[in-house]
Amino acid sequence: LLKNSAIEAVSWGSSLPTMGYNLTMDWKEKDNKILITDYYFAPDYLTVYSIKLKAGRFLTDEYPSDKEQAVVINDRTAAELGYTDPVNKQVLIRGKQYTIVGITDDYMAVPPIMEKMAQLITYSRDVNEYLIIRVKPGNKEAVHQYITSTLHKFNPDYPVEVRYHDDII
Repeated sequence: LLKNSAIEAVSWGSSLPTMGYNLTMDWKEKDNKILITDYYFAPDYLTVYSIKLKAGRFLTDEYPSDKEQAVVINDRTAAELGYTDPVNKQVLIRGKQYTIVGITDDYMAVPPIMEKMAQLITYSRDVNEYLIIRVKPGNKEAVHQYITSTLHKFNPDYPVEVRYHDDII
């Protein structure tokens, strides 16, 4: 997909900003009762949505350990953990220690009818629901056709449904 100059970024994710979320209490400590949003994203997710980092870095294939041991959080998560400088500190997630590698800005991850929440972002591995593509403005129909035909080449038996984030919300 990135061979087309009209496509700026491509990533995978478990949800779309303002569209969905996973909740868990399986973090922080064994008997935790605080809900947190739990996302799984591939490395270019922040690029697709222009989400900024406040500190540290995002998940990357350059560090193989990111797939199993790294997490990106937001300020609300840092406050829940009692960290003023959380980068390189540890957090328990699903019974396993993760290293905090970055902090995102306070983007609206959950639907706007909800309060913004603490969040965890781990590497998506096999937990993907969406292939997310950032397209340059203009020539929407040609890019749409390119995406559809390219994805169909890779898996002709799977239906391709291209939807636009602005149309969905």
